[in-house]
Amino acid sequence: MCPASHELVEMLVDPGINLMTTGPDPKTVYAYESADPVESLTFPVNNIPMSDFVYPSYFEDFHKAGSVKFDRWAKSGSF
Repeated sequence: MCPASHELVEMLVDPGINLMTTGPDPKTVYAYESADPVESLTFPVNNIPMSDFVYPSYFEDFHKAGSVKFDRWAKSGSF
């Protein structure tokens, strides 16, 4: 089960639900779902579980592995 912060993070990043990017295959389009790639990871804030989230760098395919932090806990790689 994902904490409510999962949806809150996504609403703050893309309130109009209209941001998209391409992945390794330029014909495939991905929504900026900033909590989905790491939705199973949480961290506590005042003993309340908060969803991990990815930074914009996660959606930028020009970064080399290990060159930037892709999510709050640095557990994910870019797609």
